[in-house]
Amino acid sequence: MAIAADTDAEAARLFTSLQLSFVRLRRGTPGPLPPPVDTMDGEWTAGERAGVDRAFREAIVGSAQSVRNGIDAFVRRTRIDELMVTASIHDHAARLRSFELVARETGALAQGVNAGGPA
Repeated sequence: MAIAADTDAEAARLFTSLQLSFVRLRRGTPGPLPPPVDTMDGEWTAGERAGVDRAFREAIVGSAQSVRNGIDAFVRRTRIDELMVTASIHDHAARLRSFELVARETGALAQGVNAGGPA
């Protein structure tokens, strides 16, 4: 899971859709992916937040540079040779933008590997 946006704050806001969806599923009230909210304050209990944090501990959310750094660290730690990216983003245009940013950053990382640079 990678969610990228122009800023870390906007990516975090987009991520709230998935966080809300997960909380609602765990409460037994699943439904369509909800729109993002400005804050998760009041949307979940401390226990629900801990569950969301555990479930999405490998999610990479942030600006293009933050996502690049997160993917680089994930690849180094896991030593994977293939990466499949998903993103549950409510707004279609924001989802496309996220995939565009992630593709650009993973492409740059791959070029660095192919040129003998850091992975």
